[in-house]
Amino acid sequence: VMALCHAISVSGIEVTLSKNTSYFNAVSCLSLSFFLAVGCLLVLNIFATPISLYFLNNRDCILLLRIFSLSIPLSCVHSMFYSYYIGTQNAVFPSLSQLLEQIIRFASVFIFSRFTTGAELAVFSTLAGEGFSVLLCIGLYLMKKNKFSGISLKDTRKNYGNILKQAFPITINRLVLSGVQSLETAFIPMMLTLYGMTAADSLGSLGIITGMALPLVLFPSTLVNAVSLMLLPAVSKAQGSIWALKKYGKRALVFSLV
Repeated sequence: VMALCHAISVSGIEVTLSKNTSYFNAVSCLSLSFFLAVGCLLVLNIFATPISLYFLNNRDCILLLRIFSLSIPLSCVHSMFYSYYIGTQNAVFPSLSQLLEQIIRFASVFIFSRFTTGAELAVFSTLAGEGFSVLLCIGLYLMKKNKFSGISLKDTRKNYGNILKQAFPITINRLVLSGVQSLETAFIPMMLTLYGMTAADSLGSLGIITGMALPLVLFPSTLVNAVSLMLLPAVSKAQGSIWALKKYGKRALVFSLV
């Protein structure tokens, strides 16, 4: 569910910003993404009960969805900042911020474990990490506030059509992928319960697979993802050069095979 919301409010727009990097586009993408994120937050809060009962098949998810929905606008803010810096081929701030965010999440797990356990612990630690990343982004904005002084929100709204035109295909692609993954995540516990496991055991098995086994198995893919992320702005700027596109393509292929 959260992946679907992220696909709607962030995925396509952040790729568009990485491709067309400027202060004006950054403000336009951030305001549009934040508007969509707030819409997702409201929808999740209103329809948390039917989503939990009929899609997730778990009443305990009602409160979790409502709390977790608060992270959607926070995620949209720091995702736009990351995309801007990736577009300028400067990975220092995104990488440092993500590292500090994970440290905050780990630290918050130990802090919140004194007050709550279970899924609520993961939700609160995620909110803490997202909130910390947003604070870093606000601090960075205050340091460079003069570069945004001539940009008004009224002017950026005129750019929404162009952003949506570029972001729409990517958003649809991410929506389909997120939808399939969400169905998989919902159906696996249901099928395990159907064939004899209790609801708690089925959710526990899914958590072990997705939270412990798969991250270890898919760890090498993080290197490939990092390279592909940095290649996006370079490839976008080299659209008129077949030689440059071939060079980047060969490097990406060789690195992924290695």
